[in-house]
Amino acid sequence: MAAIVFKLKEYKTMKTIQINKKEIPVFCTVEEADQYFAERFGGDIWEEQTEENKKRAIVTATRKLNQLNFKGFQVEPTQPLAFPRLFKPNFLSKRSYALEAKAITVRGKEYIYIEACEEMMFACCEEAASIVQSTENSIHIKNQKMGIASANIMGDSVSYTGSGAAIKTAEENICPEALFYIDKFITTTARVV
Repeated sequence: MAAIVFKLKEYKTMKTIQINKKEIPVFCTVEEADQYFAERFGGDIWEEQTEENKKRAIVTATRKLNQLNFKGFQVEPTQPLAFPRLFKPNFLSKRSYALEAKAITVRGKEYIYIEACEEMMFACCEEAASIVQSTENSIHIKNQKMGIASANIMGDSVSYTGSGAAIKTAEENICPEALFYIDKFITTTARVV
C-alpha cells in the first residue's frame, strides 16, 4: 500500500450550500435530499418546503450531526466537517462496505479511510426533515421552552418531563431515523445520573 498524504483542498466530495453568498459545508445537497425524499415514503413534508427552507434545514442538520462524538479521527484537525475520517482497521471487521471504505497507509500505520458515505447523507436528510417537522408541529416545543410542565385541554392532558432548557447530549438531540444510519460511527457513551 502506498502512503497517502491528505490535504483538505484535495477532498473531492466537499459539498456546500450557498446561503447569503456564503458557501457552507454540508453532508448532503438539496438535490440529494430531494432525490432521497422522492424515494422515501412520507417524504411529502420535504417536497412542500421552499428551496431556502430546504437549504436552512440541511445546514442546521449538518451542524447538529457534526457535533456527535464519532469514532476514529478527522483527516485534518482543521476540516469543517467530521468526515472524511480515518478509522482503525478493526472498525470494519464486522461491517461491510463497498465503495466508501478504503484501506490506506498513513505514516506507516494502516487505517480505513471513509471520505463521504451514503449513511451520513441519509442521516442528514432525515435530520433535516425532522427539523422541518418540528417547526411545523412546534406547540409542544414552545410549551416546554416557556416552562409549561403540563397542559389540560377538554379532558386531554399532556405532561412534559424536565424543561425545554434541559441539557441533552448531542446524540439525544438527533432524530432516531438519522441515528439509525450512523450509529456504527458514533462512540457509545453512558450518562451518569
